[in-house]
Amino acid sequence: MGHFFYAFQEDEESNVLNTKLIWDPTRRTRNPVVVAKELITRLALLCEEYRQMSHPNEVDFEGLRISEAFRKYVFAASELQRVDLGPLSHEERLCFFCNVYNALCLHAHVVHGPPNTVLRRWSFFKSLSYRIAGMDFTLDDIEHGVLRGNQTRPYGLIRQLRPGDPRMQYVLSRRDPRIHFVISAGTQSDPPMRILDGDNIDEELHFATESFLEEACKISPSDREVTLPRIFSWYRDDFAKGTLELLRWILPYLGLSKRRALEVLLDSAKNDSSISIRYETFTWNAEARFSAAIVRRKRRRLEQERASTPQLAEDDKPPEAGPSLSA
Repeated sequence: MGHFFYAFQEDEESNVLNTKLIWDPTRRTRNPVVVAKELITRLALLCEEYRQMSHPNEVDFEGLRISEAFRKYVFAASELQRVDLGPLSHEERLCFFCNVYNALCLHAHVVHGPPNTVLRRWSFFKSLSYRIAGMDFTLDDIEHGVLRGNQTRPYGLIRQLRPGDPRMQYVLSRRDPRIHFVISAGTQSDPPMRILDGDNIDEELHFATESFLEEACKISPSDREVTLPRIFSWYRDDFAKGTLELLRWILPYLGLSKRRALEVLLDSAKNDSSISIRYETFTWNAEARFSAAIVRRKRRRLEQERASTPQLAEDDKPPEAGPSLSA
């Protein structure tokens, strides 16, 4: 009698992190913005639950990875495989892809660990992906391809997506540099990860930029020097070309005292060399930062929204292991 070996989809290793369960194509999927918001909220809550008490800046990714709650999250993420992005507006698409970026980044941290070497960073951003609307998107595809309007990555030579790539249909036509303050690679030098509601994208982007710069921007009037995060060096063309133009860009996002100090410097500046910019060293240490209170508010809001909508038809419900916010 012969021997038969079976491989289960859940047991297969893949760089596509949300294919442990294949979404039934006969089932409907929900609004993509809602799906993405639920996923990142759920994973953020799990990270807070597994944050180490003795080292509050560190998450026990190994403990989270083997948990039943994370297994259910992975099944829930399969809904992204079949979402319909076609009807989304520019703002909805931005909201969706920012939330998915943060969810994928956290998911990758849990499964593969923080990208703490050059080689691991290359694999982390260029090969780990989610299947979205039938196509695979890596972190680089989402950031540089979709959110940045299909630009080259820092120090890159070619655009992220090639002509004819079917993912080009989702590239944002208007580039907004403030996306750099709502997406995060989960490192010490990145902005805290944010969960976008999508009700007022401009307000959310403004607040995120304001919060990050108030903490990260330093001004030394005596040295005529401004210290900025490394993000402004890597993505200089997203913000502004020259030094003075860049400093004028950040001006509205600073608190009163820093804004006044920078205004004095700008008023006396004759050219780009009048003020020097120093970029901080980027620290790759893992530090998946959230405000636990904000995440809890996001969960309550999602639960209230779900309770206020009519009961979902059976075909519209997420799978049994799907995105229950209480799990």
